[in-house]
Amino acid sequence: MRTSSSSIRRPMWSRALLPAVLALILAGCGDATEAPDVDNMIPEITEPDVPEGVLVTQAFVRMPAATGRPAVAYFSVANQGDMPRNIVAVAVANAGRTELHQTTQANGVSSMRPVTSVSVQPGQSLAFQPGGYHVMLFDLDPAMQARTTADLTISFDNGDKASVAAPIIKPGDPEYTEGMMGKTS
Repeated sequence: MRTSSSSIRRPMWSRALLPAVLALILAGCGDATEAPDVDNMIPEITEPDVPEGVLVTQAFVRMPAATGRPAVAYFSVANQGDMPRNIVAVAVANAGRTELHQTTQANGVSSMRPVTSVSVQPGQSLAFQPGGYHVMLFDLDPAMQARTTADLTISFDNGDKASVAAPIIKPGDPEYTEGMMGKTS
């Protein structure tokens, strides 16, 4: 006698249990979360990495108040070695271009100019800060607005590099003040 599958009677509990068992089996096959869109991911911040005899502290990036304007990076660098250290470039993740700049005062007028290198003598420290040396950041990736830190890499003329994670400060952020390095109390 031939029986169609629709005429086989299964107990009621097996009909309810079958979908649950299938769900458990399928859940074991992989993660149900969606994979991130790799094209829109921002690179991870690198671990701090500095050459022997160099100490980088108080790094931060201040975002511009107006869209399309450059941001600025500040930091302090100490040369604990016995040879001069010459900073020739500073790269910042998600900035298309960077320039070393110096602000000077002459006859009550403040002016800013690009510089090709900044020397830090043995046993000395130099602060990149408002009103002095700083790094201008141009062509900012809009994704930078969503970040809390940016990877800042200082290049020296001998090929050494120092990398640190610098907090990104939004315009008007009261946690940092212009003219002072670091957090206020």
